[in-house]
Amino acid sequence: MDDIDLSRAEVGDLVFLAKNDTSCAFERAISDVASSPYYHVAIVVRNKRLVHALPRGVLHQTIGEMVADCEPDRIEIVHVEASESAKIKAAQYAETKIGMPYNDLFAADCINSDGVESYYCSQLVTEAYDGEIVFPEHKLNFKDEHGEILEYWQKYYEERGRHVPQDEPGSHPASIRRAPELEMRLTRHLQKYMLDCKGVTEALHFVGGAQVNLNSGKKFNVVEPRSGE
Repeated sequence: MDDIDLSRAEVGDLVFLAKNDTSCAFERAISDVASSPYYHVAIVVRNKRLVHALPRGVLHQTIGEMVADCEPDRIEIVHVEASESAKIKAAQYAETKIGMPYNDLFAADCINSDGVESYYCSQLVTEAYDGEIVFPEHKLNFKDEHGEILEYWQKYYEERGRHVPQDEPGSHPASIRRAPELEMRLTRHLQKYMLDCKGVTEALHFVGGAQVNLNSGKKFNVVEPRSGE
C-alpha cells in the first residue's frame, strides 16, 4: 500500500483515516462519539513518513504500514495552510514523541493511566500545532445519541479506576478535520477485499439462470436486457 501518492504532501500536512464500519470495538467507540467516519489522524514528517499514535504508542511509519495497521476504508491527504517554518516545527515536535506511550485516558495534560507523558492521535496533532493553529473546540464525548454513556467507555474507565471524563477539553480527528486551515489534496477509497475466482468454481458463467461451462471458442446468442432481442 506504499503506492499511495504522498508526492503532493508537505512536511506538516495531515493524513486522515475514515471507516464506514468496523468490527474493532475501540475504533467503533471513537467514531460513534463523534458521529463521524473519521477515526484517526497522522502528521507527515521527513522522507514522506508519518508519525501517529495508536494504542501501542507513538509510531513512525510509512503510509503503507499505517494502512496495514489501521485498515481504513478511505484515506484523505490534507494540506495545512500554515507557514513552512510552522509546519516543519510541528513535524519536528511529532518526531520527538516517537516511542512514547498512548494517552489511554485522553487526558488534556498528556498524562496516561501510568502517570507518564503520552499522546492520543488527534492530541499529538493539536500539541504539534499549538500556538500556530486554533483547531475547532472539542469537548470529550462518550455518550450515544440518547445521551447515555456508551457501555464500552463505562467499562474502559472502570478498568482504569477513573471516572468517564465527559465534556472535558480534548480533541478528535473529526473536529480537527473541520479546521478552515485544512484543504483536501487527495482522497482514496481502498478496496480491501478482492474476489478470488479460483475459489468460486473458477469464473462462473450463467445463461438463463443456469451455470454453464463455456469452452474456448464456443458461441451463444446474447439477449439484450431492454429490448429482449
